[in-house]
Amino acid sequence: MNLPKALLSNDKAELRKFLNKIHKWAEEQGIFIRQSYLGSELNGFVYRSNYGTYLIIVNKNISLELQREVLLHEIEHILYDMPEKSYTIGLDMQHSPLEKKADLFSIQAMAALGG
Repeated sequence: MNLPKALLSNDKAELRKFLNKIHKWAEEQGIFIRQSYLGSELNGFVYRSNYGTYLIIVNKNISLELQREVLLHEIEHILYDMPEKSYTIGLDMQHSPLEKKADLFSIQAMAALGG
């Protein structure tokens, strides 16, 4: 997956512009990204509908940089986990192999592009 360098930028204006573009791209792919206040314990999650579309919810209370990481993390779930598991529900799962793999994907994607 080739991610645009703008996704990894720390320039706030450039990052906002790119996040708007990725929202449009994602919707064309059947991935809908929304922001909501999720409290302090949850940064984001992804849901796959019965229609085969995906909904990524990202916490509005976190920085743009962390929103970028969460978006990459949830995209990993769509690309690699969701085709095999239609859903995974649980609390306190941040240390599970599934979540660690998505975190690693996010870190590697940013490192690969110089973020």
